[in-house]
Parts: sequence; structure tokens; C-alpha cells
Amino acid sequence: MRDVRVPPEEDNMRRILRLLVVALIATLSMGGTPAGAATATNSQANSPQVSGDPTSDTSARFPTNKQNEPSIAVNPLDSNRLIAGSNDEQRQPPCGPGPVRGDDVEESDCSFFPNVGTSGIYTSADGGVTWTNRGLLDDQASWRNLPIGRRLVSDGDPFIVYGPKPDGAGFSYRNGARAYYATLASYFDNAGPYPAGKAPEFLAVSYSDNNGATWSAPVLSTTKNNPNDFNDKEAIWVDDLPTSPFFGRVYMSWTEFRAAGQSEPIVVSYSTNGGASFSAPKQLSPAGNNGTGNGRQGSMVRSGPDGT
Repeated sequence: MRDVRVPPEEDNMRRILRLLVVALIATLSMGGTPAGAATATNSQANSPQVSGDPTSDTSARFPTNKQNEPSIAVNPLDSNRLIAGSNDEQRQPPCGPGPVRGDDVEESDCSFFPNVGTSGIYTSADGGVTWTNRGLLDDQASWRNLPIGRRLVSDGDPFIVYGPKPDGAGFSYRNGARAYYATLASYFDNAGPYPAGKAPEFLAVSYSDNNGATWSAPVLSTTKNNPNDFNDKEAIWVDDLPTSPFFGRVYMSWTEFRAAGQSEPIVVSYSTNGGASFSAPKQLSPAGNNGTGNGRQGSMVRSGPDGT
């Protein structure tokens, strides 16, 4: 498939990638900053994610000071506008005994705590020179205010993409750009329709029309075919070519791990209304998984010039 994108041009993309690499090196380096190198700064739009020095192993207790599996998207209309996501444990309680986990847990207990999300949001308005930590999807009022039975907890594996914003007449970049954030999710307080102990993972999508400052309530792109299914390793894409017959359509692909026989087909779902709802999933690959082939561990979805 051809990966077709609208502005910015390739040289702008390369400039952004260079800035991001330099910013990451400056942030992660334990030594001094080389002369002439760019440095990245950050600000907090939420309460601080750590209680002390982020470089300290004592005042910033693990796991609140770690992130992984990042995703990043560039606004096609303004290359300075970036949104990133990661598995972020800034809300998780410190590992080991304490007032949250309890005094009788092991020192090594760093398990994910119930009802605490892990899908972080970060935005930049200057091409990655500075970043704002906007907390978790769970901090959004649109997520917090859902009633029990519909309220979700973000479970990480973020995937972010921009596309055209819809209006009553369809999709157009004249309306602006809409960002979509795909994440694993489970029911808050396990208040869903599935038996206790069954794999909880769904795939949820929120969208933002203001470059990641606020996000819509989550919409499930899939629930489960049965309680034993485990949905994982999702990817999201928007058909962004104006000449495509499916311009603006949002596609989700993921691996559906099934308990019986350990089969794991790739399935896909799509939205034609800007992420307000998604189609029933369709299986794309064989379900078998054995020593000779057919095993699928992940996918990446793209659309071609003709929309296929």
C-alpha cells in the first residue's frame, strides 16, 4: 500500500524528527548537555507525576517515573503541533509496602493497581522543543463522568493518528484536523458483562479537535466475541487522501488472541463518522497458530490511493 500524507512536506517531517531525537537524547542523558545541543523542557497541565527528583531512585519511587511504548502524531496542517502517548504509570502507587498497596505486600510488588489508568498524553506546540504532560486519558472529564457499567480504565498500548475533521457535509481539512487516540481499556471496578477473571481488554478510541488538550468520551471499537478473547496490539489509521472514495474513514486493526488452540487472527474495524461508532470486526488473516506458520503478533493498517 502507498502511505499517502498531506502537508507538511518531507523536509518539515525530517526537521521534526531531528528535533525529537535531540530532545530525547537531552532528556535521557545522565551527563552534561553538549555545547550547542538543543534541550527539551516540559510543563505540567496536571498534578506532578512524581513526588521528587525524576532522576532519583529514592525520592521518585518506581514505577511513577517511567514510560514506554510511545506513539506520536504530527498535525498535517501545522507541523509544530504534536501529540504523543505512552504507557505511563504516573498514577500508579509506588512499588512495595505502603498505604495504597498495603503493608503485607512483597517489596517487589509493582503490579498494576485496580482502576488506575496507564495511557498518557503529551502535547507540543513548537515542534517538540517543549512538551506539556496532560496526565492520562482517565483524567479527562469525558472519561471520569461516564456511569459505572460504561466507565473505562485506560490500559496502555497507545496509538495516535491525525485525520480530517468531519462536519455535516463530510470530511475536509478545511474544518481542521482531528486526532484519534486508540488504547486498550477495561471496565472500571470490573463492572462489565463478563465473568470475573476473564481477559478484560477492549479497544477504545477517543478523539481531540484541539490538538490533544481535551478528548472525547471513549468509544469501543470492539468488545469481545466471547469472554475468552484477548484483544491486543492495536493500530489505527485514517484515510487522509481527499481523492479517495473513503476519505476520512478511520481504520482499526488488532490481534485477537483466542484461548482455544491459541489462535490469533488479525481483525479490522472501521468508523465512517469520525470515531462516533465502529463497525463489527472482520477477520483478515487465518486464525491458526502453530509451529509451521499462521501466527500473527501484530499489524499495521494503511490505505492506498483508491481507498483500499
